[in-house]
Amino acid sequence: MSRNGRSIKILENKGMNVTESTVEDAAVNCLGGLGYEVVSGLVIAPGEPDAERTDYKQVYLSDRLQTKLKALAAEA
Repeated sequence: MSRNGRSIKILENKGMNVTESTVEDAAVNCLGGLGYEVVSGLVIAPGEPDAERTDYKQVYLSDRLQTKLKALAAEA
């Protein structure tokens, strides 16, 4: 079992309710603490002025990925 899986089991055993939202909030806080840009999904949702995906079937943000890959390639 992964470290995160053990942590969730420990919380559940202590009577704490672990939901998808609990895990998502922890992941967002962790990634933000590592320097990743955290943006509300509502802001970049399809149909919004700052949309970064055409629909919810698009699981990654292709423009962000291409930008980062170009920057990494330039560093190499």
